[in-house]
Amino acid sequence: MLDTKTLRKIAAQILNDLRLETTCDNILWQRTERVVLNVRSICGLEEVVKAKPYIDKLSLLGAAYFSETGYIKHSPAKPGSSLSANHKSCKAGPMIDNLFESSAEIAQEQLAGLADKGQLNRINRIITQSGSDYARLTEAMILSDARDLDDMGAVGVLQDFKHNISRRKGIAGMLQARRNKTRYGYWQARLDRGFHFDSVRKLAEQRLQAARLFVEQLNTETDALDIAEISVNTIAT
Repeated sequence: MLDTKTLRKIAAQILNDLRLETTCDNILWQRTERVVLNVRSICGLEEVVKAKPYIDKLSLLGAAYFSETGYIKHSPAKPGSSLSANHKSCKAGPMIDNLFESSAEIAQEQLAGLADKGQLNRINRIITQSGSDYARLTEAMILSDARDLDDMGAVGVLQDFKHNISRRKGIAGMLQARRNKTRYGYWQARLDRGFHFDSVRKLAEQRLQAARLFVEQLNTETDALDIAEISVNTIAT
């Protein structure tokens, strides 16, 4: 019988077992737990409740727990892993083509026998629609907003930093990447078009502003601008 404890246990096994070439710890599981917390809270927002009083929360949580398990089909096998069959090397960044389709396949495989066909199909639809610009299910919109919200603030900066560290670019690489995204309107476009619920969008904007302040401080420190301001004289370069 499918329940939230079972969902969490199976997803934790997959994501804690998974090691990407770009990561060395359980970053995906930590992200999943944050996304699940976001999902739970978004379900209770007034605008969501008004839009759809009844939400299939079990299927939604199933989709939230499994929405990024698709990495297992694109990552190197971990020696001794019970989930190591058919792994492929992944040298890409944190997002890959067909991630959500792969995640839906994993959910289908892992939850077979625990949920009926109708519920499995609904979980799969929530996962795949949450990665699309044409989501129709309210549950898919909730999951999409929950994931996007996790990218927007200080946690998103740290995730960018970790990604750049793995690519041997460090703080400077991360700062340059974020400057480029800001220059080309990437963050504003995500705010304008990436959220389905206004209250989540407003919170994302607040998080993004906090992240900007954090990045500005990193820029100041990496270029030693603060110490230069109080220095009477500096050594010429």
